[in-house]
Amino acid sequence: MKFTNLPSFRSALRKAAKELSPKAHADFQRGLALEVLNRAVKKTPVDTGRLRGGWQVDVGENPPTGDTGTKDRTGRPRSARE
Repeated sequence: MKFTNLPSFRSALRKAAKELSPKAHADFQRGLALEVLNRAVKKTPVDTGRLRGGWQVDVGENPPTGDTGTKDRTGRPRSARE
């Protein structure tokens, strides 16, 4: 899936957020973040697996930092590894 119109996508997300309960909104954010993460991992080239294993994502105000120390040569979805 390619996003060719990010302002429109952002607008649709904001509209959907207003229509969801706080819990449903948080669940949606987590699901979307996990989907984006899994797609980024799958598209990351592999040599040692360190870059692919280093992707991090967070929903909130404190983005993750630092090296995960994880190597991933498989590209399996993150939910399957956690």
